[in-house]
Amino acid sequence: MVVSVNGSLFLAFDGKRLKVSAEDHNHWVFVYPSVDHQQEYYFADAWLEANPKRRKRNLRRFMANWLNKEERRVNEQKKETRVGAAPEGAISEERKRLYLTFENEKLNGKIPRTMRFTEWLKKEER
Repeated sequence: MVVSVNGSLFLAFDGKRLKVSAEDHNHWVFVYPSVDHQQEYYFADAWLEANPKRRKRNLRRFMANWLNKEERRVNEQKKETRVGAAPEGAISEERKRLYLTFENEKLNGKIPRTMRFTEWLKKEER
């Protein structure tokens, strides 16, 4: 659990505390701007409590690595959902038009009923 004591932050776990000084916190906010630091302190605390046998000796390095991993994950999500990009699973209008043409030709008997759309596309591209 993260608590504020005299302006300093502490990451408490299993009777021991990782003191995250205001200086460290401000540094991490600067270095990892996309991360929700308070939430990540809670997540790291929960991980440390759930994994007592894997307790870290250098907790400052542990937190820096933890925040770095989260920063990379958040930035990857931003790349995937950049402005102007089609949402995941979106089908272009051209692809829809091609599929309708494929279905019509199938219904009219111009192509075999067993032919798949991807096979037909390859044939059409030639």
